[in-house]
Amino acid sequence: MRRLILMRHARASRPNAAPDFERRLEASGEASATLVRHWLTANLPRPDFALVSAARRTRETFDMLSEGMEGTFVEFEPRLYNADHRDILELIQDVPDAARTLFLLGHNPGIADLAFRLANRKESDGAALERLAHHVPTASFALLTVPITTCWAELALGGAKLLKFIRPSDLGGFDED
Repeated sequence: MRRLILMRHARASRPNAAPDFERRLEASGEASATLVRHWLTANLPRPDFALVSAARRTRETFDMLSEGMEGTFVEFEPRLYNADHRDILELIQDVPDAARTLFLLGHNPGIADLAFRLANRKESDGAALERLAHHVPTASFALLTVPITTCWAELALGGAKLLKFIRPSDLGGFDED
């Protein structure tokens, strides 16, 4: 199976003067990202490929996670900033097939929409799908699998199995928007 991890960036500040693209992580966002890093490194193989929005808050979130991603090929992608689910899927479809585990870090609503739309309703975990449909706080992530016979270029809506949807509160932290 191929693995796809779709994650929303950690909690960022909302300063009046800074452009949205330049928002920094808050301390609570750093704490949530650390919890996610511990879970990912304990439960999944290191990603082969990472697509990360070029926005400051996503780069800073990735910095907090990168301790568990040494050796991962990382691409900071400006097109992920405020991308909708169709744009994100197109970026995934360009990932080399050699990547068995793909980590993608971006923004809502695109990340949540794509995770929900990729999940095959009959094969996915029903409880995870229900939680994903209702609220996706910052630093949440969805773990999906795709048959190894499906190359990234062929990935389509409904073509993945949602295994888990994890929020910071599931890891002992706090959920924030």
